[in-house]
Amino acid sequence: MEFHCSIRQLIRLSLSVGLLAVFLVPCPAHAQGPPRSQGLWQTFTTANSGLRDNYVTALLEDRTGGIWFGTKEWDSNALGYVGGGVSRYFEGAWQTFSTETGSLGHNIVNALLEDRAGGLWVGTHGGVSRYFEGAWQTFSVEGGGLGDNLVTALLEDQAGGVWVGTLRGGVSYYLEGGWQTFSIESSSLGSNIVSVLLEDRTGGVWVGTSNTAGDFVVPTGAGGGVSRYFEGTWKTFSTETDSLSDNEVTALLEDQAGGVWVGT
Repeated sequence: MEFHCSIRQLIRLSLSVGLLAVFLVPCPAHAQGPPRSQGLWQTFTTANSGLRDNYVTALLEDRTGGIWFGTKEWDSNALGYVGGGVSRYFEGAWQTFSTETGSLGHNIVNALLEDRAGGLWVGTHGGVSRYFEGAWQTFSVEGGGLGDNLVTALLEDQAGGVWVGTLRGGVSYYLEGGWQTFSIESSSLGSNIVSVLLEDRTGGVWVGTSNTAGDFVVPTGAGGGVSRYFEGTWKTFSTETDSLSDNEVTALLEDQAGGVWVGT
């Protein structure tokens, strides 16, 4: 049986602070080829490639086979993250986009998403930026789109709308040029601190939230947990409703049977 290898079959990624490694699996001529353990590792850093920064926060492969890397940069003097940007690797060449190139709203990148039209969404600490047909557009609080500029998660739903989770402003929804924001002030969302997003097979959108974010504590009455939005209605599950073991939601997954798993 012959194998026809593609880039998707060849690349396996492993990330850590200061290290981006690619595991290359040899493309066998037959099904009885060498095991993956005989593959080779190749490491990309700022020292030997066009990677913007060594702290990689997000990965995405676009429809043309290009690999996008969201990054952020640690400043030991400022004792915080001060920059980064997004890099794209395609056919051996690197390209970087940042505030310096007029591309992003902020250089600290937290999330990446490619929509069905081929647009690339980059969630940053300065709003969300979209790259489409060679041009960048940034959406932010100041422009009237988002509930908060610190973007934490991105999701495209079955209708083609894009959900943008934020650190302090709930979740915002973009569809056909218009924005709508859901927060504890305007909906039954469990908390304004959004950590993760998931759409289930029925079209329901799950929003994982928290009641703390570092030293930041949300207003009284926002306990966190996970909220589901379906056909215009919100329902929240939390420790208070005996649904969750903890209200700090960190991960969401829908299994093959349609069940939703909530990591806390």
